[in-house]
Amino acid sequence: MSTNEVKEVKKQTSDIQNDIQDDYSLDTVPKDKRRSLIATATVWIGWCISLSAFMTGGTIGSGSTAGNGILAVFAGNLVLMLIAVFVGLIGYRTGLTTYSIGRIVFGKKGSIISSLLMGILSMGFIGVLLNSFGDALHSLVPEIPSWIAVIVFAILVGAAALFGFKGLSIVGTIASPALWILLIVLFICTIMHGGGLGAIFSIQPEEPISFSTAMGAAIATWVTGAALVSDVTRYCKKASHVILGAFAGYILGSGLYEAVAVLSSVATGTGDFVQTMTILGLIIPGIIILALALWTTTNSNLYSSALAFTNLSEMVHIKVSKPVWTVISILIAVAVAMLGLASKFVVWLNFIGTVMPPFAGIIIAHFWIIHRDKKKVFMPSGFRWTAFVSWILAVVIAKVSNVTIPAIIGLLSAIVIYAIIGLIFKNKESTKGETFTMAVAEETSGK
Repeated sequence: MSTNEVKEVKKQTSDIQNDIQDDYSLDTVPKDKRRSLIATATVWIGWCISLSAFMTGGTIGSGSTAGNGILAVFAGNLVLMLIAVFVGLIGYRTGLTTYSIGRIVFGKKGSIISSLLMGILSMGFIGVLLNSFGDALHSLVPEIPSWIAVIVFAILVGAAALFGFKGLSIVGTIASPALWILLIVLFICTIMHGGGLGAIFSIQPEEPISFSTAMGAAIATWVTGAALVSDVTRYCKKASHVILGAFAGYILGSGLYEAVAVLSSVATGTGDFVQTMTILGLIIPGIIILALALWTTTNSNLYSSALAFTNLSEMVHIKVSKPVWTVISILIAVAVAMLGLASKFVVWLNFIGTVMPPFAGIIIAHFWIIHRDKKKVFMPSGFRWTAFVSWILAVVIAKVSNVTIPAIIGLLSAIVIYAIIGLIFKNKESTKGETFTMAVAEETSGK
């Protein structure tokens, strides 16, 4: 073996070790490690196409006309795309994970709280989805107990997540084309069963829901993902990749799937995924869709949760590696799944839709209003109380408001409150801390 071949083998080995052990979980992603548009877009698409997309689309379709349901789906995903772009560009500029960005905004000690909360929320959500997957698969194939499906799937997802962003990219590259092919099959079978688009669009729901309720459901489904996209966009080479990736994920990914789920729900008269697939005679494709959609989403959320807990352990000076946190995270998800919380999907969705949008709003306000156009930002060593007060107030406002889209109210409230409080007390904060320089994005912006 030549010297160059030996060097190449060593480099590949080093890259694999980094993917498993570190994945830049606490540092900026170097410019030479940034990935292509296709690599980041496939991860984003895989993240957004999930079992929850079918569940949300079915819920919307069972209470809406096809036209209103589809409009609500794309309106909601457009909002998600805008949130993801503003948050994602921050990840691109800093090269940091969501939780490392949380250090800058909430303070080093403050990020302990935000990382713990978001890590648990992510795994709780995945636990609910795992439970839903197990129940759905058992309904389609009664010979497979739901608990076995949950455990086997958790092992497979955990193995892929150990390889960090590279693992996400590989799974997304395989799953995304297959899911789109299956989507086309589902769409054609839905049209045939419903007697054509005209007939489906003329069907009226027995128990209608408002447009704002339908749109709110679409937003709540992936508003957590929109708040966490820095975990993906820190690998983007260009700012345009963030925008295109967000479009691919929310419009061509979750948007299309939710829209077809709306049509299928209206055409079959049920919002239940298993019943829909049974009625349409798509049991085998249904199983494949369940597996691929859950794999991509669970993999991404597990990845983010492990990053959150890695940041947490770093802040409390406990040396626990990212692979270990990956295993712990999937165990949390399995524990939640075993509690049988699939029936609480809407409740969990509403809770996440109240807590997470204000977090995204504060991140947006910090970088786009209070410290806009700055290459250097201050990172407190303790707590940034203005951020936490704004977060709490925004959650309360979203909770007590009478509107049916609390996610939007919470997001906008957080932006306004934190922008005002942050600007007022900008020069009165503790000077204990350090300055973070956003140099990586500046170096890669022209590449």
